[in-house]
Amino acid sequence: MELTYTDAGRRDIGLVEAEGDFDCGASEDDFELTWPSNLPLPAFGSVIYREGTDIGGIVRGWDTTGDAPKVSGVTWTGFLSEHVIGPNKGQAYLTLNDVWRGIVSQLVSRADFGGVVSVAGADGPSFSHTFKGSRDSAQGEAGRYMSCWNAIWQCMLEHSVTVRAVWGGDPVRLTINCDTSTDWSATDELPTDALTVRIKRKSAVNHLICLGAGEGAAREVLHLYCDKSGSISTKQSQKGPWEIADTYDYPGSTTLEKDGRKHLKELWQSA
Repeated sequence: MELTYTDAGRRDIGLVEAEGDFDCGASEDDFELTWPSNLPLPAFGSVIYREGTDIGGIVRGWDTTGDAPKVSGVTWTGFLSEHVIGPNKGQAYLTLNDVWRGIVSQLVSRADFGGVVSVAGADGPSFSHTFKGSRDSAQGEAGRYMSCWNAIWQCMLEHSVTVRAVWGGDPVRLTINCDTSTDWSATDELPTDALTVRIKRKSAVNHLICLGAGEGAAREVLHLYCDKSGSISTKQSQKGPWEIADTYDYPGSTTLEKDGRKHLKELWQSA
């Protein structure tokens, strides 16, 4: 299929003919493409996309060990899943009150995608939602802290609203369009010229939210960060499209920072 690819600043470089598969939804959120050997590999954090559609993603890695180079990354649902939202300090859970579009806008703002994600579409119905754990198998792990995509998905399930996404602009960004339609499918069909290739992303987590002893608003919470060289601190240096967040749920820890640093180091080294 013909796609557009960008530099690390998300400015268009040109067109590329590449075979692969883009998976978007509650359980599939990545892509892999066979890259032409006569073109330089795209930069980490760059975008490969089809203008005005949800087909596309952010580059997270490469594989040059085979006969043809492979480029892999996260699609729009995967990108939203890399950023975690949580309650305000001193609160057990996050509660938002707004129209549907406003709630999605607040979630995107809290996740801090560095301007890569915008929200458009209908205002939709007004409601109040408290973001708690969910037993929905498609949502996966979701509690006081959950990915931005899980938070949006939870609202979709409980309030009969839906979203679609498109790539475009200069620089390229992801626009989430809100709708009041109740017909949602997490497995939208892609063009038939896509070759099915399933992968799991191997990107290094660089923001770890460590959850220790206590319950609700009294629970111990510590944010740890890795820089580009793997050095760990409590100061964030990789933000926006470069941030990849996860949670570390360890209520039995009496040395949360020590244990969290060890776990984040293991995640970094194994990616």
